[in-house]
Amino acid sequence: IISGIVVSNKENGNCGDNTQLGPTSIDYDVCRQTVYLESEDAARGIMLMMASPQDNTLLQGDRVKFSLRGATLYRSRVLDSYTTPVYYYVTDVKGNMVTQRESLGREGLPLKERYIGALKDEDIFTYVTLKDCELPVRKGPLTPISERFTNATGSDKVAKFGILLHDIYGSSMYLYTNTTCPYRRNGERLPQGSGNMSGVVVHELYQRFNYMDSSSPDSDTWGNIGRYQLRHTCREDFAMASTMEEHSFSGIICEWRYVLDKNLEKYYATDGDKEAAKRMFAQLKTEVSDIKIERFCENPLVNAIASNKAAECRKNNIEFDFDLRVPETVGIEEVDICKAYVNIFDNAINAAKAIDGKRYVKIKSFTDESDGMLYITGENNVAPDYEDKKKSRTGEHGYGLRILRDTAEKYGGRLVTSDKGNTFTVVMTMKAESQPA
Repeated sequence: IISGIVVSNKENGNCGDNTQLGPTSIDYDVCRQTVYLESEDAARGIMLMMASPQDNTLLQGDRVKFSLRGATLYRSRVLDSYTTPVYYYVTDVKGNMVTQRESLGREGLPLKERYIGALKDEDIFTYVTLKDCELPVRKGPLTPISERFTNATGSDKVAKFGILLHDIYGSSMYLYTNTTCPYRRNGERLPQGSGNMSGVVVHELYQRFNYMDSSSPDSDTWGNIGRYQLRHTCREDFAMASTMEEHSFSGIICEWRYVLDKNLEKYYATDGDKEAAKRMFAQLKTEVSDIKIERFCENPLVNAIASNKAAECRKNNIEFDFDLRVPETVGIEEVDICKAYVNIFDNAINAAKAIDGKRYVKIKSFTDESDGMLYITGENNVAPDYEDKKKSRTGEHGYGLRILRDTAEKYGGRLVTSDKGNTFTVVMTMKAESQPA
């Protein structure tokens, strides 16, 4: 006997991993046979594979009880405990095995909220609301693939697509959408801002995305793109702001435009031409949108980052002092400049947000001609229990500092932190006059 709440929605075509039977053959009945059943206390979930689509008459929000005599219980195949979770599923479930059924509707779904970093194996096959999320790539549909590979044209080469989802603490996972989902490409714009994202947590391989990623000759182990993924059950699961202006924890620093210019062909003259790649990067790194650029220093990338963070400070009533004396060029790769400044700004601002009273952030940066180093210092007030609360919410601790330390060491520098009562300071140095070894 097993009982619980049905959290899947067979009508949306996105519950269950439609099986790729061959290069041009997909079993689309899987999404009509799959039922995700969650315990009423939201502690655990299990997947039921009905014997046929006709056996699945269950609706989302149904409270049900099954007598599973004749069905088969399976445990997930765990090859690597670090990347493969433990979960359970039942096959050959028939409709007449339902002994009790009561309709509660979506209002009856168990309430469970998590940050991505706090997900556990017990959350698999349960309906979870992930807090403070955004879609990093917000243009295009839920399935940004050529329709000549999908069921829309009878091709049956692609069964699903995964787009990235990340949260305010930097954790990420993939959001799955089947090609059988009716709203996957209906012309509706993807949410541009942040908010909550709900759905059923799953672990599914994605061989079309990551083929032969394992040294094992067993093809059933290929395509592991993460410990957890999320499957939305309806369009209402996307509870994120429609625009960045409405609500967003991030901002666009720059965008790259595809330039149809024959003069750029010279940049492709030889493979591995690093200098040409740098020239092309500098030429394309021109457009900054959605934020008002303020003048903090001569370096355009640091200006863009600081402008975005200044706007965030004003929005959250945080007093800020940005003393930035960064020259136009510092001999450090743009991606590492982003890692350094964005993490120092974000760590300080996120900590200040947790303060109930007066909030402040001080960021200072300059180059020292005597030692050729670029200095970045940050200071902010912090709640005494901030790090403990952050770890309990996200399951992570000190990840941003690890990025800063690795980046500093890459350029022959170092990272020093100090936590004195209600004040946290960080000092980062990087060699500014030469490229990393």
